[in-house]
Amino acid sequence: MGQLLTFRTCKTKDEAADVAALLEAQDIAVLIEEGKHLLDSNFTGIQYDDPILLKIDSEDFEQAGKILADNTEVDISTVDKDYMLFAMNNDELLDVIGKPDEWGYYNSKLAGLILAERGAYIDDAKVKRLQQEHYHELAEPKAFDQSWIILGYIISVVGVVAALWHFFMTILSLFGLILGWAIMTAKITLPDGKRLMKYDDRSRMHGRNMFRLGLLTCIIGFVLLLRIVFIKVN
Repeated sequence: MGQLLTFRTCKTKDEAADVAALLEAQDIAVLIEEGKHLLDSNFTGIQYDDPILLKIDSEDFEQAGKILADNTEVDISTVDKDYMLFAMNNDELLDVIGKPDEWGYYNSKLAGLILAERGAYIDDAKVKRLQQEHYHELAEPKAFDQSWIILGYIISVVGVVAALWHFFMTILSLFGLILGWAIMTAKITLPDGKRLMKYDDRSRMHGRNMFRLGLLTCIIGFVLLLRIVFIKVN
């Protein structure tokens, strides 16, 4: 058994229950969880509907995707001709077909039907090839934003200096510590359930450096705190 990962995010509990029932009918175990938005409505003043996370075994991702695709029916004759996909050119429709994880199975199938109407029929082999190319593109580690890396270094170094001046200034190091850890450990989940590092080797190296600087600041701050306590006791 693999790791339980988020396979799909649903807007409502009913939608999640419908998808779960479809997968469970094919012997795929499903765990439904309520997700949380990063920004609380008390701070933003905006009321959010928390997303519903549908989690399955990472080894079941491909089978689950096929089940949902097979159970997604599209009747092109009933689709409004003003629907956005009809305005796309053939290359854009191929992009939709290759990215069902981004566009959804409905749009992916509809794109194929539109192409067929235009005399550019796409067979299953080409659909699979387009999706595999997309998977390879997703699997390529990305470089982390250089400006954030520079900012992380600056704050981490300032944190070390500030910690030497005053213990409570150690808090400056937390930004570099957290950012460094995030860059080092961030992963992505591919549509086939594979988990890969999100950022490239160079970005993760910078992340490790920021994390170490932040850790050094915390150690300095802790030593200074012990010194302050020792002085007060004596």
